[in-house]
Amino acid sequence: MNKPKKPVGRPPVLADGKGGKRRGVYLDDETWRKAMLLGNGKPSEGIRKAVRNLQEKNMGKLFRDDNTSGYTNQQLNELNLEWEQKSENLESGTEEYYAAADAFSDEVAGR
Repeated sequence: MNKPKKPVGRPPVLADGKGGKRRGVYLDDETWRKAMLLGNGKPSEGIRKAVRNLQEKNMGKLFRDDNTSGYTNQQLNELNLEWEQKSENLESGTEEYYAAADAFSDEVAGR
């Protein structure tokens, strides 16, 4: 009687159900060590955590001093408050969210 073969190797999709595929990236040794630490020995998980942390840090802050010039901190805060109000019904990280963010950025640039 033949038993069904068990899959060998990494699963074709991530365990969180978001899909994914193998990608090759070049990282210096220090970044690799940090990814290993963040991911508890799993560098891919460490990279995903780092990206999530960055997204959470900047969540709601569409306008920052590192991506916007010619505005005071007070003006940036006011623009971000306006963006928070406009985006409150959008799910962060979706295509709809990014499209609205781009449209709002264009609107602000045209003021």
